Amino acid sequence: MKYLALAATVTLSFASLNANAAKFEKADDRFETNACYVAATEGLDAVRALAKENDVNIRSLFATTSCNGLTFKSFAKKHQNKLALKEDTAIRIVSLTSVDRSPESQLCLDSVVMGEKAARQKHGILNGSIKCNGKDISDFSKSFNDIKVLVDDTSAE
Repeated sequence: MKYLALAATVTLSFASLNANAAKFEKADDRFETNACYVAATEGLDAVRALAKENDVNIRSLFATTSCNGLTFKSFAKKHQNKLALKEDTAIRIVSLTSVDRSPESQLCLDSVVMGEKAARQKHGILNGSIKCNGKDISDFSKSFNDIKVLVDDTSAE
């Protein structure tokens, strides 16, 4: 069993994806306009509550009213997804550097970027147990699936 050590520098960077952010302004104060606004910002359950508070038949509202040409359901879904993306978008960035230029160290680095199978083929190490920072190579590479990884090619000799 081969072991190797990788030096990992972890940097967390939080960013909002404002490109997908939707801002809403009501064109007027009609009930239907307000219902569309609520659908986009709070979802369909909030529209149902609004209709109930105002003694409006929800089935009739959904059947006769559209929001920017979309059904309430489509409009709410479209804009709820954008708002959720805006609220909870964090980008984690990790910088990985190998402590030496051994084939196993390079295999560990490449497994993060291209996956274990492709990295093993690239380095000609198709079999054998490889540990990366004390983890099995498959667990190590999978631990970076949702993280932007920067690989430092200027590692120590």
